[in-house]
Amino acid sequence: MSRSVSSTKSRLGTAALVLVNAALAGGFWFAANGAIDISPIKDALPARAENPNGNLTSGSLVGNVSDATTLSGTLARPLFRPDRRPASSTLKSAAIVPPVRVQTPPEPVAEFPKDIRLVGIVKTSGKASQRALLRTGEAPSGQLLGVGEMVAGWRIVSIGQDEILLETGKQRHTLSMFAKADQ
Repeated sequence: MSRSVSSTKSRLGTAALVLVNAALAGGFWFAANGAIDISPIKDALPARAENPNGNLTSGSLVGNVSDATTLSGTLARPLFRPDRRPASSTLKSAAIVPPVRVQTPPEPVAEFPKDIRLVGIVKTSGKASQRALLRTGEAPSGQLLGVGEMVAGWRIVSIGQDEILLETGKQRHTLSMFAKADQ
């Protein structure tokens, strides 16, 4: 007999949960699909009561909030300043300091190393189609370098038929395989 009572309670509890869930689902459906009136309410707040001095009387409410002229004093004060005073009033008391011009020193001229010599240009097929064979004091037997690689602090910008263009900072230097006639 106790078994039938507990199973009856269990069935009643399940039925109650189903009814509660159905009621909640219906309420959510109605809220989601029902029309909600969002139109403004006219004259919801009483008009503000002022005394002859123009100050609000105690217990009065500010009326038409959408009228920006009633909020001009509030809007004129900065929101995120602790004293809520406009910045111009604090600037008047502070001394105006002219901006300081900082002169940047000219970039030091890097002298091109005298021990770098262009020995040859190697042309191959593939990604790195041209490479320069350079001899330096550090690599007297030579090293093959491509565009973008560095030698003695200088980056190879381009490789031509018989010369390469190197740069460091804003300086550029052309290194040729053959001595120029005008040098």
